[in-house]
Amino acid sequence: MNLRDEFKSFLEVNGLKQAQVARSLGVSAAMLSAWVNNSYKGDVVSLEGKVKDFMRNYSIKSKVVQDEDKIVELSNMLKAHFVMDEAIVMRETAVLYGKSGAGKTVAVKEWVKKHPEAILIEVVPGISALRLLNLIASKLGIDMGNKIDELVLECAKEFRRRDSVLVIDEAEHLTLKALESVRRIYDFSKVPVILVGTYGLIRNLKGSRGELLQLFGRVN
Repeated sequence: MNLRDEFKSFLEVNGLKQAQVARSLGVSAAMLSAWVNNSYKGDVVSLEGKVKDFMRNYSIKSKVVQDEDKIVELSNMLKAHFVMDEAIVMRETAVLYGKSGAGKTVAVKEWVKKHPEAILIEVVPGISALRLLNLIASKLGIDMGNKIDELVLECAKEFRRRDSVLVIDEAEHLTLKALESVRRIYDFSKVPVILVGTYGLIRNLKGSRGELLQLFGRVN
């Protein structure tokens, strides 16, 4: 079986669509489709390398994602990049966490370099929900404001319009209200969301009274 046929079988077995995988590979759906149909005239070797890497990484999903909580503890860059790629394919929320100095930020920035469609927000301690939403709005190129509900809706509207992904680094600094705003953006737009932080992020997601169990429950 050649690689194209293997890839077609891989999509069918895993219930994936070419467009989903193309986003994860960082190429256009048209480019991947042309390759599948043996009409791609570009760098075939490079593209096929990406396809092989994706299929190999996807096959080790059970080794990467914990079965119980479906949270990934960062241990190396390859693992982090796979989880981020999978979040795009599945259009879900993913959480990467680990101790301070584990290389989370380096892994995220390397991934973002290959995904220009990504919106990267780097959080600082004490950031408010309003400030977070204005940072997201600014990165999306839309008007900032002073009303949380309006900003959530405008950001979600823009995310629905574009093929993007929201990445928030140092997310353990997000307040409950800020995390709730992120959840609402996801609910309204289904934009893939990747939260990166320390172990404190997991505690915050669970919440003292289970306030964010809806978000925590869909973490990939």
